[in-house]
Amino acid sequence: MRIKMIWWWLLLLAAALCCAAFELPEKGRGCVVLRTHGMLGADCSSRDLRDVPQNLDTRIEVLDVSDNKIRELTTNSLSKYSSLRFLYLGDNTIYLADDGVFTPLSSLEVLDLSLNVFRRIPFDVLRLPVLRKLDFSQNGIILDDPDVYKGAPVSNSLKVLSLAKNKLKEFPPLWMVPQLEYLNVSGNELRSIKITDIAPMCRLKEIDASHNSKLFKGGLDKCDCYLFSTWIERRNIKLIPQVSLNCPPTDTELCENSTSLREALDLHSRCNSKVETFQRQAAIKKTWMWAGIAAAIFVIIVLTGALFMHCRNSSRRKVSANNNNQMVCNDVKKMPPDPSSSQLLQDL
Repeated sequence: MRIKMIWWWLLLLAAALCCAAFELPEKGRGCVVLRTHGMLGADCSSRDLRDVPQNLDTRIEVLDVSDNKIRELTTNSLSKYSSLRFLYLGDNTIYLADDGVFTPLSSLEVLDLSLNVFRRIPFDVLRLPVLRKLDFSQNGIILDDPDVYKGAPVSNSLKVLSLAKNKLKEFPPLWMVPQLEYLNVSGNELRSIKITDIAPMCRLKEIDASHNSKLFKGGLDKCDCYLFSTWIERRNIKLIPQVSLNCPPTDTELCENSTSLREALDLHSRCNSKVETFQRQAAIKKTWMWAGIAAAIFVIIVLTGALFMHCRNSSRRKVSANNNNQMVCNDVKKMPPDPSSSQLLQDL
């Protein structure tokens, strides 16, 4: 009886251990793995995480770690997930990212760092080769020191940038994103936008400057107003909100010979040179890629042809050898009997 009781207790203990091992993950520990638009992804949002999970499939292309309690990104935070294309880190309290934390993400296209406490855009982000969209809204960026981006790398891919709802009082220096097309600086404290601010972005199509209550409300020089309105009109840049700047009458000839315009044209020209360089490099890279593919196809065709010829020659040699053997056999059959051999048989 006592032995049976011991066995029952052992069975109950084993069952309890199994349940503990396979119980559903608690909040903050489990991520949902899913397929989205044909890509492998992981939803780790709203789980009270303090770090980026390290136990996910390294092949994931989409990772959502938004609405957690992450404060720092170390060099190992994202190093496992080099296949990422979409990364959402919004609504955390990230204030620090180690140098090189984003470097392994060479396939990253979209990065959301909104609702954090960064004070500037990490330089590593600008080095990402195919990043096209960056959300840096609601980070409390003040940009008191315009020299903070001195030495920053130039992004050759970024098309969309949001700096909405920060604390910008001056237009940020954005010479490092020459291919930018859409810029959102809404909900800040901007007082003015000058042509020298936007000239370094020679592919710019739209500026959302809404909800800047002090923008263009005094303090804008007559020439600055005229030049800005003329610049965006001639280059088809859409300004939101679409308000008339109501520039006061001014001497247009004097403004068009101003230092500001010459500086803006020089910045715009430099931007075009950078973009053309990027396009040439991309074209060369594409050419080499297709050349490599063509070379690989050529090698495969040559090897396939060589293998085919080898197989055909081998088959011919086998057929020829079989024919020769058959001829030998036929010749042996046709040979007349040896008289000496017949005499020996008779003697036996």
